[in-house]
Amino acid sequence: MFALLIIIILLAIIWILLKLLGAAIKLPFKILGVLLSQPFSTIFWIIVIFYIVFYVIGH
Repeated sequence: MFALLIIIILLAIIWILLKLLGAAIKLPFKILGVLLSQPFSTIFWIIVIFYIVFYVIGH
């Protein structure tokens, strides 16, 4: 009975950690989604293009 309780607690901890990990993984995509939506997208792409151009020229 006690062992079963420990297993249930461990499974609950693992489930919570997986949910937190999932949220942590989704967060950058949510930020990216905001950046890609107007009016941020044009500014975002200009910055990205400039960064790539300067990076290529710099190397």
